[in-house]
Amino acid sequence: MENFTMLQFFEWYYPADGSLWNRFKNEAERLKSIGIDSVWLPPAHKGMEGSKSPGYDSYDLYDLGEFDQKGSVRTKYGTKQELIDAITAGKEASLQVYTDVVLNHMGGADEKELVTVKKVTPENRNEFINEPMEIEAYTKFTFPGRQGKYSSFIWDYQCFSGVDFDAKNEETAIYSIQNQYGDGWQDVLDLKMETMIILCFLILTSGIRL
Repeated sequence: MENFTMLQFFEWYYPADGSLWNRFKNEAERLKSIGIDSVWLPPAHKGMEGSKSPGYDSYDLYDLGEFDQKGSVRTKYGTKQELIDAITAGKEASLQVYTDVVLNHMGGADEKELVTVKKVTPENRNEFINEPMEIEAYTKFTFPGRQGKYSSFIWDYQCFSGVDFDAKNEETAIYSIQNQYGDGWQDVLDLKMETMIILCFLILTSGIRL
């Protein structure tokens, strides 16, 4: 069995100067020459802190550094074109390129909604501590900077199983959303999320241009 070496080509405190994709492009051949076989990159989509976001606070999975959203066009690591060029350089150097895609939470909603919830105990999220109540939650994502390009889907409270902030009372807690899908926590990905995973994988490993 052949052994392979993967390099994590980022760290949490990497400078928010938009340089990472270009740095990887310029170093791809050298990495291969010193024995690196595959490279792990951070999330490429726009996070809720825009150009300062490390990518794990997902805002728009379709914005890879192309749209003016959350205060910037580029992500912390660069623009969409720089990402594509970097992955192309990696493949030309015979590197396998992997990137994180964060699908189990979102942040930085564009609008608030009135949502029926139950508060749960932090130690046991299946234990409700009150009757259904209404809060104001940041759960509606309209992506005004993208204006429907690639997807016109609008996320609202029915897409989520929980939130952690009530804007009406300015209270931080763990709330289980009560909607048409029930009051439990989602265990598995649905078909919509599986489709998104496949899409992101194709974009970030084959250099497909949307």
